[in-house]
Amino acid sequence: MVTDTGGRLACIEVKVGEYNAIADILDLQNNSIRFQGVEPPKDRTFVRLQRRHINVPLYSILSTITILGMLMAGAFLFFNIKNRNHRLIKMSSPYMNNLIILGGMLSYASIFLFGLDGGFVSDKEFETLCTVSPLKTFINL
Repeated sequence: MVTDTGGRLACIEVKVGEYNAIADILDLQNNSIRFQGVEPPKDRTFVRLQRRHINVPLYSILSTITILGMLMAGAFLFFNIKNRNHRLIKMSSPYMNNLIILGGMLSYASIFLFGLDGGFVSDKEFETLCTVSPLKTFINL
């Protein structure tokens, strides 16, 4: 490691004690080690689960854009079904186009599922959404 002034720092290892697991004995070399606080510090990372909330105006804007995208995809689907006997649409395989459009609409629908959080639904519904959302995306592939 290097300091701000360019000097080098060295890591120094100092033996402060030894633990014998067989005898379950901790032998400290120097009894001057004292922990700050009531108990010794934690020896692992403490994980605290915390629910994150989505900004409501942002979710509203994205939902509006998603609805517009779904309406546009629905218009394309309607156009494709109505004109499926037209020569150019027949050449572009209308059934495959319909499947692609439906897949796009399902992808748009997943935005609604992924955007819902604990502020919009209850805890039980949130657990169900957390299970259904990835499955829906996997089926959409």
